[in-house]
Amino acid sequence: MASTRSVQQRRLIRTIVLGSVAVFAAIAWLSSELGMDRDELIEYALTGLWLVLGMVVLALAGAALLRGLKWLLRRG
Repeated sequence: MASTRSVQQRRLIRTIVLGSVAVFAAIAWLSSELGMDRDELIEYALTGLWLVLGMVVLALAGAALLRGLKWLLRRG
């Protein structure tokens, strides 16, 4: 039987994926309705994705650094 935490994590992941698909569909529809250039919008979306991924990597590096410092201070 699955734990409550794993069920909540699956629901969160499903919500994030469905929300992302809905936003993508809305942007595609809006761009066609307003006559905007899809290639330019895709470039903006990719730039935004790279920025978000960069921030995630920086956050993970910062967390690893803090954890390492905490470990060193506890050891010494």
